[in-house]
Amino acid sequence: MKIEYILIKHKNDFCQTARGFINYLFSNERLDSLECSASSKNAESGSFHFNKKRLNYDLMVINPDFNDREICFKFTVEVENNSKNSAEILDQFDEFLLRVNKEFGSKFHINYIWDELALYYGKDLYQYIAKVENKLRAVINLMMFKTNGLKWLKENTPKEVKSSVEKRTENETENYLQNADFIKLGNFLFDNYQLQSDGTQAVKAFQTLKKTNNEDLEKTIDKYIKLFEYKSNWERFFSDLIQVDNLKQKWDELYNYRNIVAHSKKMRKKEYDRAIIICKELINVFDSSIDKINSIVFDNDEAGGIQVFTDNTMSGLSQLGDSLANLMKLAEVLNKSVTDNRQVWEKIANMFNIAKDEPIDEI
Repeated sequence: MKIEYILIKHKNDFCQTARGFINYLFSNERLDSLECSASSKNAESGSFHFNKKRLNYDLMVINPDFNDREICFKFTVEVENNSKNSAEILDQFDEFLLRVNKEFGSKFHINYIWDELALYYGKDLYQYIAKVENKLRAVINLMMFKTNGLKWLKENTPKEVKSSVEKRTENETENYLQNADFIKLGNFLFDNYQLQSDGTQAVKAFQTLKKTNNEDLEKTIDKYIKLFEYKSNWERFFSDLIQVDNLKQKWDELYNYRNIVAHSKKMRKKEYDRAIIICKELINVFDSSIDKINSIVFDNDEAGGIQVFTDNTMSGLSQLGDSLANLMKLAEVLNKSVTDNRQVWEKIANMFNIAKDEPIDEI
């Protein structure tokens, strides 16, 4: 297992040769037992001990042709096998090299041109990430089947998800979720949407509220809050059943780790350990979600509204005019009957994002 570095610095009287670079590293007592098998002004190879473990090294000095103001060191460090202990030693040496450079004023600009340590961690992490993805696919499949049956494959898959997968023609009942990418799977569970976004339905809601007597007003408002408020499927159906902190943030964090693995970017034990913790927690959460599916009862509004993931605004209100006109309309249809009912007014305010301290009779 090895890491290959490119270290670039300005030319001066510090570290101008291969031996000068090795002496620079050996200014720290954590390195000892240097054995040089080949050495010249611009190249050197051998081994040394770091934290009492043997590492092999190869060093080449490269002087650029275009100017004489910079110098480059191609530095390779290798451990003899791909064991967990070897990975930890290489991880520690990488951290050591970065720290030494910082302590000496960050004289070197350090790039990685081959990083088998990242590949080692990424290969193991990938199987956990794949399991998380498939667990969420199972949750979504079961939820969508329970609400809409097989027809959801054709009718209820959000456009954003359809656009993220290849077009399939050989099987018209192709399950888009099987090909949806990581972030689009998250959209199913975490994106906020309305069960009802039709503007005509918003007008109908206002008309219903106008005809509702005071005794039933709060109950009726609750019904329309449910229809028009923006919530994710997780909030609507699972959050009260499964207790977990910051689930969406953890999903997004895992997405970043997934990108590191997919693009072979730098990953070290600290990031690997954090990603594994998140994976295990998400797997447990989605397993619990699968177990709870049968206990969730979806009504017709919920079943019909689940596919609405791409609406960003309440189109019904936008058809009624600007925000002031909307408030005036609301006041008219309610006949200002909720002025004395603070609790009801706060629910309406939450529903339409109105300041709670704004008197309705002043609209």
